[in-house]
Amino acid sequence: MNNTVLALIDDIYSAAADTSRWPVVAQRIKHTIGGHSVNLALENRHDHRFSFFFTDGANASTIAHYENNIIEHDEFGYFLENREPGTALLSQDFWGEREMAEIYPYEDFYKPLGYTYFNTGVFYRDYAHRGWVSVVRSLQDTPFTLDDNSLMKALVPHLNRALLLNLQLEEASRRSRLALDALERVSAAVILLSAQGRVLQHNALAERYLCAASKLNHHFALRLPDAAANQLMYDTVTRQLATCHPDAQAFIPFSDAGVKKVALCFPWRSSPAQVDWLGSATGCIVFVLTPGVSQPSGLHLEQLYQLSKAETRVLIGLLEGYTAAELADRLCVSQPTIRFHIRGLLRKFDSRNQAEMIIKALGYSTVQLG
Repeated sequence: MNNTVLALIDDIYSAAADTSRWPVVAQRIKHTIGGHSVNLALENRHDHRFSFFFTDGANASTIAHYENNIIEHDEFGYFLENREPGTALLSQDFWGEREMAEIYPYEDFYKPLGYTYFNTGVFYRDYAHRGWVSVVRSLQDTPFTLDDNSLMKALVPHLNRALLLNLQLEEASRRSRLALDALERVSAAVILLSAQGRVLQHNALAERYLCAASKLNHHFALRLPDAAANQLMYDTVTRQLATCHPDAQAFIPFSDAGVKKVALCFPWRSSPAQVDWLGSATGCIVFVLTPGVSQPSGLHLEQLYQLSKAETRVLIGLLEGYTAAELADRLCVSQPTIRFHIRGLLRKFDSRNQAEMIIKALGYSTVQLG
């Protein structure tokens, strides 16, 4: 490949991270192949609308007319519908000038725009969408050559990969937005730490417990105002990041400006098959609660999640930072009984572990996990 084509491929991948560059990419494809117009589309196959469309060969009103009145009956669209991704084709190989005149909507729509010869690449198709790019020449232009078509075919796989990266990045961004929104709905400070102890995400209530990286003497950007509790938290988080036990929670009481608070630390493990809202990089989750303030109403939770009285008492105990053994002593029951109630709570909260259950409980059911 020559340097011009290699530079064009670089441009295609730059659009993978910046969707605003797709029109630039389309125009560079046009200039490299040669044509008077280019169309780049991600078309909905079911409702005959464009999820994305760029053209430099028609104005906005013409595009609106096409989408509202023509697209559903466009015979060229039907032709593309049967083409697999990776296909590059020349219209002149299928229709001569006479045949083109008989195809709807060539005479009424395409011909007045100077659209006669199409060099088209189909680069994406799933159950809902079809992605294609088309460089166009008029009847007065020289038809496309086999080399022009070979170049389009060489570009199609790169367009496909760039679009897939776009979709993956958008999904990651959506999940991140959902996660941050979910954290803000939780009635306690929440901090998510990576497996290396770095802060990944936090909500606004947690900001007072974060310190600037330039002032750190530790590997964590998380700091409690009580020095002894702070050291205990560091030790706890370090130990939890090294364990695979999902119930290795820690309860760390401390004082913040004279107010009694508690930090609850949970290890977080995601299996390779899971794609959850915290992300596989999360190693530990820390809640900072103010007993009696952060804690939701037991009656509210009982009614909302149809909990038994015993389950409600266990849940409130967990929110106060008690371990299963401590709850067994406090409620005068056996540890297996506490474990039985915890399993019931996990099922009713549709949660995989205690940390996720506590997030939902503190969020008063407004947290929607993706």
